[in-house]
Order: sequence, then structure tokens, then C-alpha cells
Amino acid sequence: MANEIVDSSSTHARVVSFEMAFKHRLFSPPNLISAVRVVIIPFIYWSLKRSADNLALCLIAVALISDAMDGYLARKFHWQSDWGLIIDPLADKVFIGCLTVFLVMFREFPVWMAALILGRDVAIVAVGIFLFSKPMRLVVPSNRTGKLATVFTSVALLSYLMNMQAYGLWFLWFALALIVGSGVHYAWNFREILKHGSSSVQHTQTGQPTTDDQSGPDQQGGFRS
Repeated sequence: MANEIVDSSSTHARVVSFEMAFKHRLFSPPNLISAVRVVIIPFIYWSLKRSADNLALCLIAVALISDAMDGYLARKFHWQSDWGLIIDPLADKVFIGCLTVFLVMFREFPVWMAALILGRDVAIVAVGIFLFSKPMRLVVPSNRTGKLATVFTSVALLSYLMNMQAYGLWFLWFALALIVGSGVHYAWNFREILKHGSSSVQHTQTGQPTTDDQSGPDQQGGFRS
């Protein structure tokens, strides 16, 4: 298994590169826990449609716990895997995207913000697929501005879920600013990766997937921001 990191000292663009083995730790515990966030989506829809708000909150709490646990287990027991680089962030995006649509349907969540959230995630996934399809199989890790945007977006979604739209709107404006900032950062890194990535590969000796922050909360990484 070849896992590499691209680090251009002149551009600060960093990416993870690896040779995908499709059976390599696909069913590891962190990946199965990540899948929980997708499995519970129909139940969240059902609970919101039936106005079972407490059940919806409990299911979302399960999703948040799973998001924390998969990264913790991957670090704790060295269960990092190539599949985890894709499954974890993809599960996040599917979950957030579906929850956003549900809140538009049942909680008068702003359609313009829903379109921005969905458009951002679709763009990130599209760029990720494009880079992964290249011979070097590049996977772009998250940036901190994007993580903050996700946090504020999640709080805004929870505020609307609990019928606290006035507070949720403030979080939406903060999230909007962070989404724009992370989008600019992501676009710049994408440009620099295409320009310098292939000439600045540094081989690591760990044999493990490498993320942009070894001390960060989520070792599984992926193409998100």
C-alpha cells in the first residue's frame, strides 16, 4: 500500500496520494460507524414528517457521536484505511445534505442557504473525484476554515430543527462567511495541486493514510473542507 503526502513548500498545498486497494479494510469498525450516518437518514425523515422532534434530535445525536467515534477509533487502534478517506467525509456530506433538504421541507430553512450548502458539497466531491481519477490518485484533506463552516452550519441546522430560527439565522450568516472563505482556500489549493503537485511528492515511511493535521479530531480525512 503506497500512501504519500504532497507538500509544496512554496504554495502550502498539501494532499494525500495512495494506491487504492478496494478490499483493504472496507469493513473496519470506523467505516461501519461512518455508515451509520447514512443508514439513519430515512428514520430522520420519518420523524420530521411525523413531527417527532425528540426522536429526530436523538437520531442526529447518534450521527454526531458516530462522527466523533470513527475518527477516535481509527487513531486509537490504527484502523486508518484508504476507504476511510472516502467513506467518512462522504457520509458527512450525504447526512448534512439530506438534513438540509428535510429542513427546507419541514422547517422553512432558507432555500438559498440550502442551495449553497448542497452546491459546495457537490463541488468538493466533484473535485475530489476528478483528482482521485488522476494517475497519482490524489485525495485532498480538510482545511480548518471548512471545518468551522461545517460546525456553524450544523448548529444552524439544529436551531431550525428546534424551531429556534431567529438564532439559527445568525449562525447561518457566520457559516456563509466561512463557506466563502473555505471555498476560496479550497479553490486555491486545487489550482496549486494541479500546477505543482506532481513535482513535489514526498514518500512517507508510515504506510498509513496521512492527514493534514495528525493531532486533529478526525484522522480519516478525505476530500472535504
